[in-house]
Amino acid sequence: MKDNGLAVGQPGRFELTKAGVLLFGKNPSIALKNKCGIKISHYYGTKPSHTGKPNFVTRPFTVEGPLLKQIEQAIEYFRNIVKNSPPKLSGASFNPTFLVPEWAFQEAITNAVIHRNYFVQDDIQVRFFDDRVEIESPGTYPGHITVENIRTERFARNPLILRTLNRFQIAPNLDIGEGVDRMFKVMKEQNLYEPLFFPPTIRPNSVLLFLLNIQKVEYWDTVGKYLDKNYRISNKRAREITSVQDILKMSRLLHNWVEKGLLEKMGKAKKDCYYRKPGQEIPKGLFSMGGDNKTGKGNLHP
Repeated sequence: MKDNGLAVGQPGRFELTKAGVLLFGKNPSIALKNKCGIKISHYYGTKPSHTGKPNFVTRPFTVEGPLLKQIEQAIEYFRNIVKNSPPKLSGASFNPTFLVPEWAFQEAITNAVIHRNYFVQDDIQVRFFDDRVEIESPGTYPGHITVENIRTERFARNPLILRTLNRFQIAPNLDIGEGVDRMFKVMKEQNLYEPLFFPPTIRPNSVLLFLLNIQKVEYWDTVGKYLDKNYRISNKRAREITSVQDILKMSRLLHNWVEKGLLEKMGKAKKDCYYRKPGQEIPKGLFSMGGDNKTGKGNLHP
């Protein structure tokens, strides 16, 4: 333990470091006098009810104990949700209606445990809804990590935790820098929307991730890729790139994507209205003043 940075020598004895307590303490929350567990809330429907009787499937509870046990118990609860979700006929067999792949959830909860800020007095929040799972970890993105580079860049806020978890025989993480990117890929393989990480402009003190339990509409691929390069889009431009002719149909699609958190609507007047990915800032000087800066078709500066 000492050689791996998990304990320090004291006169006649050894004491666990903070990482050592988190990984091997019986109840780190008690030993450290800090919230360092996973709070699980499970709701009926697609949003919490703030009036009348709360719409909880089960009473919210906190998973505590060594970090590996926390991850295992959160995954086990996830498995029970998939197992007990209402079946739906698909082809010649019935399949669960909760479609989020277990591996995607495992990667998300493992990342939250490894990279959260343990100086913040809060638990990791996991919220289950019919159409998504929300994983929110205390502390903003570590180091140089951003929403834009999270699939390709690496930075460990808690390297001792990362390294030690990876050395368990039943390690929940591979520590090869491909976890987030693979999470995107397994969601795509199930024809689900890509994982949605919210930027600090929306969640300044935490990392919030949505795993959407929604079969993807093909139009989103085209619109999503366009926004990655052009930052904003109007109804007219969306129809041009998707070949959707009906204004009202595109309005419904855009509204649905706003409702699911994939887009946010900007501008109040109809003629000034456009859409962007949540919190996505348009680089200054990207569009010339003379171009169509409502639709993203302006002339790019050299």
